[in-house]
Amino acid sequence: MNPVQPKQKVTALGANYSAQLDQLAADAAAIEQAYKLCAQRPWMMPDPAPGGWLRDLLDTTSIGAAFVRTENNADYVEAVSATPRGVLSDTIVSKAQVDYLASMERSFRLRHLSQVRAAFHAAGRRRGHGHTNGLFVKILPEYLERVIQAGSNPAAEQPDV
Repeated sequence: MNPVQPKQKVTALGANYSAQLDQLAADAAAIEQAYKLCAQRPWMMPDPAPGGWLRDLLDTTSIGAAFVRTENNADYVEAVSATPRGVLSDTIVSKAQVDYLASMERSFRLRHLSQVRAAFHAAGRRRGHGHTNGLFVKILPEYLERVIQAGSNPAAEQPDV
């Protein structure tokens, strides 16, 4: 019996990812020109078209529409669950686009955060970072210790890391 060979699923960059990169490049060029002319530089703003965002900075629930990652997440799911499965590049490309769009969204939201919202978000992060079961005290050290353990005996059955 021949095993089913993987087949590439992702053959192009996502539409929203491409639109946001094009917008970033256009904004960067406009800012460069403003500096050269000693003029007011424009703000870097995401392309609103892909998700239908209306560029209302006060509508915090709709800002995410500009950074929609549905297409990229669907590509990833298809690559890992379809028959035949996708190839490694499908997962890398899909997740890289998701990560970049998510980073763009976090940066944009942070730039427009009120002081009160910023303080509450920071307090929540600090609680998680300093908690005895939190990221720095428990999660990261335990994960890296499991990786060290897995690497110390490659012939043995490896723990799920």
